[in-house]
Amino acid sequence: MLCWVLLLCNLAMAQDKTPILTEDFDENSNGWAETSFEEGEFAIKEGFYEFEHKRDRGAWTNTITVEIPMDKNYEIVTSIKTIKSLDTRNFGLVWGKDDDGNQYEFTINRNGEYSIEKAENYERTPMTYQRWIVSAAINKDNDVVNELKILRTGFELAFYINNIKVQVLRHKKFYGNEIGFKVNDNQKIAIDFLKINTIAPKIMADEK
Repeated sequence: MLCWVLLLCNLAMAQDKTPILTEDFDENSNGWAETSFEEGEFAIKEGFYEFEHKRDRGAWTNTITVEIPMDKNYEIVTSIKTIKSLDTRNFGLVWGKDDDGNQYEFTINRNGEYSIEKAENYERTPMTYQRWIVSAAINKDNDVVNELKILRTGFELAFYINNIKVQVLRHKKFYGNEIGFKVNDNQKIAIDFLKINTIAPKIMADEK
């Protein structure tokens, strides 16, 4: 009897996921920028998207267009390996971006801090009570991997680092449909995957 109750509970908690994007960087079928020049290098190599910023200031952002339905719950998950990083310079996810300087950003740095920001007309403001927030969930230093996840459930938008929830905000409408990555000032990262799924509650066995 107890096993049956536990089964029903697990079914109630389970969720159906429908993939929108499953990017493993085994090839470049989704049209990511690949180029090498004096101030940066972007290339898909051995199952990773290597993304290097070679300037002493500013940032590079690379995105592709992926339409995420605004009437559904969704998750965005990526795994990023740090190859070369600076203590206070950030890297991470960009989503909801348009071509007019508007976007959302979920980034981390080697100091073990994260930031959630929005940019409107290229002017960035924190969406949290302060720009940088310390989190023990972040793996620090070079040659480490961090998984970032954004989970929308109704009006809530939850942010996870290495499967630890670090922040919950109110969901905001996207500016546009571009999603990708950002790297600041003389850093290099390698992205292992980017996965986007819509999520619907799974029907319990006794509701069929």
